Amino acid sequence: PKDTADENVLLPREYTVLENNYNESVMASWNITEKLILKLKEETESMGSKLLVFAIPDKASIHLDEWEKLKKKYGFSDEKYNVDKPLIEMDALCKRNGIDFINPTEILRARARELEKEGKRLYDPIDHHWNVHGYRFVGEILADYVALKYLSPADN
Repeated sequence: PKDTADENVLLPREYTVLENNYNESVMASWNITEKLILKLKEETESMGSKLLVFAIPDKASIHLDEWEKLKKKYGFSDEKYNVDKPLIEMDALCKRNGIDFINPTEILRARARELEKEGKRLYDPIDHHWNVHGYRFVGEILADYVALKYLSPADN
């Protein structure tokens, strides 16, 4: 059977991180990423602080209609591709190295569903950046996490 992807559309390289089974090049990139994050952790700790990694989910991970568009455009199948794969890898990397990690995907998805009822979204419709609703909500998530995890009760 013919693939559903547009035959004239090449898969952008950045989408290889969505593959369930990584090739050697992507694995090498993750190894470099891990070394860089470990260096950040080392530098952060040398200043008496603690590294916190905050994940930024792709728009297609939050607005699932965007994921459906990408699947159609590039012929992605759920068996071969996972929109959440990069954040699954980052979570494992952080756990392996004792680094605090915030993956706001589920809470952003829930908020996106609420906003969609009002005709609003968290991400810009043209590119992959948050809009005012996204930035505001992410700021709240981060502030709540920092207050809960890092600030003493007297600081709150």
